[in-house]
Amino acid sequence: MVKTTLKKVIKYIFSLFLSILPLSSFSQGTYLWNFNRLSEIKSNPSKYQKVYDMSLKRADRFASEPLLLITSKPSKFVSDTHYYVSLSYYYWPDPKNPGGPYIHKDGEKNPEYTSYDGRKFEILEDRLRTFSIAYYFTGSTKYLDAYLSQLRAWFIDKSTYMYPNLTYSQIAPGHDNNQGRASGIIEGYQYTSIIESIRLVNSVSPIDSKTMKGLKKWFKLLGKWLRTSKAGILESQSISNHGFAYDLLLLDIDLFCTGKINTDLVSSLSNRLQIQIDREGKQPEELKRASAMTYSIYNLEHVVDLCRLMESSGVSYYQSHKSLIDRAFNYLIQFIGHQSSFPYKENRDWKGLESKLKREYNRLPRLASDPVNNNVRYDFFQDVLD
Repeated sequence: MVKTTLKKVIKYIFSLFLSILPLSSFSQGTYLWNFNRLSEIKSNPSKYQKVYDMSLKRADRFASEPLLLITSKPSKFVSDTHYYVSLSYYYWPDPKNPGGPYIHKDGEKNPEYTSYDGRKFEILEDRLRTFSIAYYFTGSTKYLDAYLSQLRAWFIDKSTYMYPNLTYSQIAPGHDNNQGRASGIIEGYQYTSIIESIRLVNSVSPIDSKTMKGLKKWFKLLGKWLRTSKAGILESQSISNHGFAYDLLLLDIDLFCTGKINTDLVSSLSNRLQIQIDREGKQPEELKRASAMTYSIYNLEHVVDLCRLMESSGVSYYQSHKSLIDRAFNYLIQFIGHQSSFPYKENRDWKGLESKLKREYNRLPRLASDPVNNNVRYDFFQDVLD
């Protein structure tokens, strides 16, 4: 339990130092991560000694561990282990019908989830992010080699690579012939972080053309599957955070593969904002959940990612949608320190949610002249060091 908590704390600290300073008009190395912040740490490691040393220590640990392989799992649901297979978070064995179809418990995560590829994928994202940061800080080929080996094993090497689809994501055992669920596509959003790690590594030294060609081919195929599969089409029709994350993942994939912003997806995302946020700033689809504050903040994380992605591409998206986005933040901010006044269900750590809300509020790419709510200031510098 202590070890698991420590991992969460470390991962959270990493996410903080990727998100601290305002973005410049054009990001030099990353789009969603804060490249200015990374550059500052790299240029002055003694000022940020703790986080600098921690990044290398984590990278060294990951480098000493075996490669993560999609094919290293029992073939319980699918005989071909190249398929990504994950268990639906909120489905549990039915105590009244052992061995029968699982039952749904919204907001209650089944620990059995960690036995499948979902947990492995989370570690993969963490590992590639950590290697890329360590390589950016030091330029050491040790980290580059470890990074490329893991990247190729998951995306390129035919004996071990993952098929570019999420056909079996979030299986609910006993339902739909154990096919994946459209809502399971949300797990694929972690690919935005992996794409960011590629951008960061490329900012130090271009990845070899053969590997980059293989990566772009893989992501193009994933994008095609997202657009044409039954699950992908269903997910695209979601009006909750799932639909927003779906469009944003495709936007980032297209940008990675073509170097261009897909304006149709940007229009779709803007339409989703108008649908998802009402006149009071509420997000009705998220407030229906058993963890209403959690999912409201989770959706705003995607909104901020969109703002940063566009800002890094030279478009001031936040400024043109500022009123709507601020309305959504302000609705949630009023409940900081006032959990008892929140009129919806929430079964997770409230203090942790307040911290996440402040963090996302401060990730918005504001102009220097934009007013900032002093009650929601977040001391990223102290959080990183302490």
